[in-house]
Amino acid sequence: MSSPHSRQFGTSYATTARKGLLFAAGTFRRRVDRSFPDRQSPQVHETTLPYPVPTSVWAWSVNATGIFTASSSASTEMIGYSPADLIGQNVTLVLHAAELRRAYAVTDALGGAGASWRGIFVEAHHRNGTMVWLQTTAKPRYSTNGDIVGCDGTTRLVGPDADSVAEHHRITQRIRSVLTDRSLRTAFQPIVGLAAKSVIGVEALSRFRTDPERIPDEWFAQAASVGLGTRLELLAIDTALTAAEALPEHLYISVNASPTTCLDPRLIDVIALSAVGPGRVVLELTEHDAVADYDELERTLGNLRRMGVKVAVDDAGSGFASFQHILRLRPDFIKLDRSIVTNLDGSPAARALCAAVTAFAGRIGAQVIAEGIETPAELCAVTELGMSAGQGFYLGRPSLLPTEWARWHSAVKATQQVQLAISVLSSGPALDVGTRTSANTTGPIVSSGIAGTSAGTTLQDAGLADAVFAALPDATAVLDRSGRIVAVNRAWQMFAADNGGTPATTGVGVSYLQVCERAAEMGGADAAAVATGLRAVLCGSVKQSNREYSCDSPSVNRWFVSRITAIEAPSGGAVVSHININRRRRAELENQQQALHDPLTGMANRVLFTKRLAAALDARPGCQIRADVGVIFVEIAALAEVNRTDGYAAADEMLMETASRIHGQLNQRDTLARLGAGRFAVCVTRTNARHLQRLANSIAQTLAGTHTIHGHQVGSGATIGTYLAGQQDTASPSLQAAEQAMYAVRHALPRAIPA
Repeated sequence: MSSPHSRQFGTSYATTARKGLLFAAGTFRRRVDRSFPDRQSPQVHETTLPYPVPTSVWAWSVNATGIFTASSSASTEMIGYSPADLIGQNVTLVLHAAELRRAYAVTDALGGAGASWRGIFVEAHHRNGTMVWLQTTAKPRYSTNGDIVGCDGTTRLVGPDADSVAEHHRITQRIRSVLTDRSLRTAFQPIVGLAAKSVIGVEALSRFRTDPERIPDEWFAQAASVGLGTRLELLAIDTALTAAEALPEHLYISVNASPTTCLDPRLIDVIALSAVGPGRVVLELTEHDAVADYDELERTLGNLRRMGVKVAVDDAGSGFASFQHILRLRPDFIKLDRSIVTNLDGSPAARALCAAVTAFAGRIGAQVIAEGIETPAELCAVTELGMSAGQGFYLGRPSLLPTEWARWHSAVKATQQVQLAISVLSSGPALDVGTRTSANTTGPIVSSGIAGTSAGTTLQDAGLADAVFAALPDATAVLDRSGRIVAVNRAWQMFAADNGGTPATTGVGVSYLQVCERAAEMGGADAAAVATGLRAVLCGSVKQSNREYSCDSPSVNRWFVSRITAIEAPSGGAVVSHININRRRRAELENQQQALHDPLTGMANRVLFTKRLAAALDARPGCQIRADVGVIFVEIAALAEVNRTDGYAAADEMLMETASRIHGQLNQRDTLARLGAGRFAVCVTRTNARHLQRLANSIAQTLAGTHTIHGHQVGSGATIGTYLAGQQDTASPSLQAAEQAMYAVRHALPRAIPA
């Protein structure tokens, strides 16, 4: 195709876009300039809005030719473009011509030209390549002689996820900035051996330079919500093990990792390549949800253990999952949650739970570490109960200072106050582990308790059973063999109250089977499935039944798993738990949304690129001749070497920097994709052979420069092939042709294409 074809297409596209100016502003049809330039003329200098607008509303203005003349900052969060990106650009930057035509038709149906309108819906292009739904209100702006000279409008996100889109964008940018800049520091908190009265290890705690007011747990939770949780955890572990070189050599280093991160093959590389030997590393499992596949997790941890890595279960006693971790993984360390240790000296129920965990740890060869020790009385309590180590502000605060770390060498005992507190045990009164008093406890939730009264059951066992049952964070009920509720915990009572239940309808003495059956009769498909699973468990045909279901309140969407487990005892019955899986469901939804984008660079992936290329190659409605479309195929030459010599984190940085440099050379209507490893592709629209080659040379030139990776300069370079699609070409063959051109260049000239 020749360049006149491009000019003919541009004219047709301009006419189409003009008719639907500014999100279907049909008001412009009366006196609109026939021209529709790509850029605003130099005479336009409007940049700010003369009135304040809420940050959740994007306010904008355009002139008569469809050029943005003003924009509020909300555009950045809503569609990814800042005011500086938009001002001077045509509305077609964010709206496709077909969408403009559709909006124009809607405007005509709502009253035709010349009138103000509100509430029209459009699908717009986000800068990251996704599509977002917007609701727009617009009003024409008139000159003194009655001519329409522009339009002012406001736009809001719409849809069930509208409120979260802007926040998702902010979180993603914030986390990516941390990953790119490696803006983490590590504070170490001492772990004190209570027998030796000296520091035996440390826990690595991340500190974020960019926003020190935001607590670390919030950073990691937000990273997980946007699919970057594992990358942030790996960066935190890598940073911690690097900082640990300054620690005394006898100390072990405990780092936090979710089961998902433990399963990531990159974790082994991070530990193996660190200056700290694997024998000094302890992995603390931090996940509070149940693990889907313990067999896979056990295999992975087995490989790490063979390297010398030890395993700890964090937050033991805080919920169902931590006990599952202990039973299945047989950890080397069990870290009691601080919520149990707090006021341990005054809580017989908490002491009973701690005593049982300590006894169990002794049977499996694990050590118990008490977290959150803040008073001398708490320290005395954990020591008397036989725990081997402790951690908390009373024993030592987290420190960022290597000079303080150096004081933790083996010849130095714990602080004098710690030694004095421990010595009190030899002369002070014994702690009462097995009794409870009404002043310190509220008693069991049901009068019969859940521990039973067999001859072999002690008061301590009963107290432990009540304490564990009451502390479970999941809504849990115990049923007899008929399906009647015989005990519920506090979480069950709160769960029932949140969903309109009462003790008379969902409490002790009520048939839970009948509750499910009544809900099923009212049309609840999930309730019917739960009832079927419950009957199967009660009759012994299955040992466990699980059912995911949504339980929406007027303000939030919630997801749970109903888990029914058979009681393997002569009495029979079952345990029913409703487990909140909101975090997992949100992560799954985020994964679905990100299925068309590369998780590392945020650019399109192969699937989305192929769709975009196919759309560009298709003739546009109303046009007999399509625009020229080209494909540029880029392969980074030095990626494998960087990955081998500097590790995966350095390679990731190079890929992100490469994507940024290529993207900076492109027009907004072009599409950049990462196809995998060090391969990128660009779909170039409205091009010709000369322009395509010039763009390829520009990309080669910008990639020829060095990258600053981990503080030193690394050269990359690239091999680039181009292909200008023919009239009958389709997407996949065009991409393959560009790749073949790249291979031809590589064989002819095994170095980066010169600019």
